Amino acid sequence: MAFQSKVLWAFEQQIKSQYYRYDNVKRGRNRTHVIQLVLDGQILFQDKKGTRAVHKNQMVLFKHQEPTKYWHPEGDDEGFHTQFVEFEDAPCTEIFNSIRNNHGSIIDVSPESNAAKLLTLLARSYVAEGTMDPYESSTALYGIMMDLHRQLHQVDPFKDPIALLYKRINDYYSEKISVSSCAQELNLSREHLSRIFSSRYGVSPKKLLQENRMNAARKLMLLRKHNISEIAEKCGYNDSNAFSRAYKNHFKEAPLIHRQSMYEAQEI
Repeated sequence: MAFQSKVLWAFEQQIKSQYYRYDNVKRGRNRTHVIQLVLDGQILFQDKKGTRAVHKNQMVLFKHQEPTKYWHPEGDDEGFHTQFVEFEDAPCTEIFNSIRNNHGSIIDVSPESNAAKLLTLLARSYVAEGTMDPYESSTALYGIMMDLHRQLHQVDPFKDPIALLYKRINDYYSEKISVSSCAQELNLSREHLSRIFSSRYGVSPKKLLQENRMNAARKLMLLRKHNISEIAEKCGYNDSNAFSRAYKNHFKEAPLIHRQSMYEAQEI
């Protein structure tokens, strides 16, 4: 799959030991990115901005081999309950870095948000099975990152043309839209629009449009109700040949072959 971030591990833990402490300078690989959600209790997190508490319904974002630390507060007998996911590779690392650069390492998150629900899905799947389908885990991770971005960029789209484009791509990707036509509407060059969009959202408009269309196409493939031409139409493509080329480029298999592979995987 093109543009696929790799989930390395996910887990859920309840800790009461006051010796729980991690210095990220000494940990893992420098490509490893971590999102940790506090479900109960608190942990302390230290970065260049100082030491702060991370409370229930907050996420903390950090990387291995960077000068950050986190630990269980001394004197806290209640302990804490967290879920986390470790991952590497674009596009999720790009969105991750954009969030940290613009909003900091500690993010408030509703327990009812898609980000929180998808992290729970990842963590509990790994706890139960020890692994998860690479495509499903990558899709869940991408959903976490994009939901965080949506929460952090809740502005009036009609006063912000870049936010309007973001909303259009997410809500109307099944229609016949293109980055070039959107750039013309906004009186911007395609290149300039892509730079502004990527800087804000951590992913280019073309990649986001393709991700949305391919995720929708894969779900329609599994329904076994539509032929390739119908799926192409429902996913915003003018003809099935253009759709098939895009699908093969994204999933590394032609649509019919990939559909058969998914059917066989379901039957195992």
